[in-house]
Amino acid sequence: MTKEQVKLLAATYRYGSSRELDPQIHTHLMLQNLGLRADGTWGALNEKELFEFKALGAVYRAELVSELAKGLGFEIEADREYSRIVGIPKELGEEFSKRREQIEAAKRIGSGEWGCE
Repeated sequence: MTKEQVKLLAATYRYGSSRELDPQIHTHLMLQNLGLRADGTWGALNEKELFEFKALGAVYRAELVSELAKGLGFEIEADREYSRIVGIPKELGEEFSKRREQIEAAKRIGSGEWGCE
């Protein structure tokens, strides 16, 4: 396998709500399995390395926090690996977290916590 520096072809789509229509800013990224080489030809990417490069999510979250803080004037605080807007009650965040509750319920079922196999 030959490694070389290429230009990527990608598109992003920013959303303001979750699948359950709860308020949730997030972005979907569509990255084509193509890289433009220096000589103008295109080649396939080694997608395994891209998926293993977890820093991409951290870079995205840092940029989002920067936009919210500097661009819109919100005060931001760390919340584990994510961030929260200061002043929004935790209970309000939980009220608008239907999708999160669905995910947690599915994890409980999958782990057998509810007596399911």
